[in-house]
Amino acid sequence: MSERLARDFALLLALGAVLGLSGCGVQRTLAQTPVAADPGNWADVNPCFSHSGHRIAFLRTWPDGQEQLCITDADLVRSSPLLEKELLEPDRGYSSTWRRYDSPETLAWSPDDGSIAFERVEWFTFENGDNLPGTALWEISLRTGAIQPIALHPRKYLGGFYYFRDPQWSPDGRYIAFCGEGMYGERALFVRPVTAPSPVAARPRYDFYSESDWPAWQPMRPHRLAFRQSIRRSAAVVPVETLRYLTPGDPSVAAAGELWRLAIAPAIAAMQPQPGHTVVPRIGQPAWSRHGFQLAFTVTPDATDYSRYEIWTLDLQSGKAGPAVVNLSGCLHPVWVDSNHIGAIQLSGHGWSVVEIDLRSRTVRKLGRIDSADCSWSPDRSRIVYASRSPGPGPLRPTTLRLFYTGLHR
Repeated sequence: MSERLARDFALLLALGAVLGLSGCGVQRTLAQTPVAADPGNWADVNPCFSHSGHRIAFLRTWPDGQEQLCITDADLVRSSPLLEKELLEPDRGYSSTWRRYDSPETLAWSPDDGSIAFERVEWFTFENGDNLPGTALWEISLRTGAIQPIALHPRKYLGGFYYFRDPQWSPDGRYIAFCGEGMYGERALFVRPVTAPSPVAARPRYDFYSESDWPAWQPMRPHRLAFRQSIRRSAAVVPVETLRYLTPGDPSVAAAGELWRLAIAPAIAAMQPQPGHTVVPRIGQPAWSRHGFQLAFTVTPDATDYSRYEIWTLDLQSGKAGPAVVNLSGCLHPVWVDSNHIGAIQLSGHGWSVVEIDLRSRTVRKLGRIDSADCSWSPDRSRIVYASRSPGPGPLRPTTLRLFYTGLHR
């Protein structure tokens, strides 16, 4: 077989794999490009399991800085693009890893797995003629292929939150929460009804003394939205880290409030700061337990030192919070396996260890290693899909993503 015939045959097989993605209802949304045959030309990032665990959404990144929304099955056997390539953040770059202290750039599945929310570039033109690329939020329907905006900025935008990111649908599908970020790192929380008549985002949940990010919805009713809020009254005072909540659509006084506040003095004592180091604690990455009675989250004395992040838990009935395991550091991305076990990833050399934390015995079990913190746990906790740049087994490998089997089951 000639080299040209071999290449054409390979592309034909790849296209057949794409069109064979049965049961996903996405055939009408596929870009008219066969799956790339050379894994070295692109890398897949930002994997996100669907709620059913049957599909994984991800972004394909190209050397020219463009990204492409794609989808694959849970076994990474068949992969297909949903949109054409486009430039999302030309000035800042796209960052979807959990190795960060603020809300990441993410994809999000709707509660019924019928749509995927994603970021798209949105240009701002100022009076002096300067242009600034920000981001808006859009969704694609996997049933019809229709694409529509979720959150846009007003045409004459006078605010400072140019970058919308981290969309999170409420479990009942009525609301969507997301973060707005400014050019200098300021952050605010937005919440809006999915059925709002206009996709133009209203003012954020924000006040002069605070910044908010890391939205996470309670799985059980009343579907409260937990989020991090930092309060800083002056430049000379250490910020106060809090976990707060709000309940959209509930007009009562109890619809919003504080879940927990990190006491600065005990936190400094517990974290054993190094001599000469200033301790400014920070919390983030909240995760609700399955029944909504507990929260797991990260606490660190230094937001930029990922070797010092700890997993803490909060019992919402007693209000008590503390480390899941004393002196267990370098941990991110907590998820609940059951009411007594938490999964997480732990910084380990140039990679990450997957660990299971037993809350009753206060012990840790290492399950294996993955390449990066750009990852997603399956809903049943049996697998982790993660971004990897290692080469695939052959020229027709449909994605550079990898699967790690945890041995756990929810």
